[in-house]
Amino acid sequence: MLSNPRLYDTWRKQSHQLTSGHCESRLKSMLWLIVGMFLVNSVHLTKIGGKLPLRTQKLSLDKRLRRFLSNCAVRPREWYHSVIRW
Repeated sequence: MLSNPRLYDTWRKQSHQLTSGHCESRLKSMLWLIVGMFLVNSVHLTKIGGKLPLRTQKLSLDKRLRRFLSNCAVRPREWYHSVIRW
């Protein structure tokens, strides 16, 4: 199995062409969310945050992902479907 950063890089390279024109920081959050769901086989943000190799506390990651998903400019379903169809 790929390591977390390597898994992120793989997803980033493949999804970059599918999601061009979007804010880079939002795409980064979306990719971490996808990688986290893949690693924990769950959609629970607290579980996802516990697996991501980021230098921050689990609660901070949970809050970051919640803010990302509640952002009106973010369309996770649309982005996720374009990546999954790949």
